[in-house]
Amino acid sequence: MANGVTPNTQVISVVNQIITNAQLMIQLYDSVAKIAGQWNDDTVATYLASFNTAPLNADGTQSSVQDATPNSAHPIQASAYAPLLRPLTATQITQMKSLGDAFKSLMDGNAVSAFTGAHAIADAAVGG
Repeated sequence: MANGVTPNTQVISVVNQIITNAQLMIQLYDSVAKIAGQWNDDTVATYLASFNTAPLNADGTQSSVQDATPNSAHPIQASAYAPLLRPLTATQITQMKSLGDAFKSLMDGNAVSAFTGAHAIADAAVGG
């Protein structure tokens, strides 16, 4: 029982983390539900496909030279669409939205199929 840590305090710490996670899940659920409505109302996929894109440089930064026409393999040109947080491809953004949709569906009580590459999709979004 060093530093006052007991089995009871450890268990309470874990339970509090679970409660905090539940709060975060509700916040995420609400955010995903809102995005789902906006995605359709604002025809987000159509706009993403038309946004200027630019390749990445060897060092991982985005080129300042934009593609002549939007290239789905290249990230959206973040400098052209400030305050876009990160240069991601339209495909990556759509995958993140689909991952959010799957989370919401699970929270709605539906069976959700395995989402291949889910962690990698989220990592790409945050630069992990």
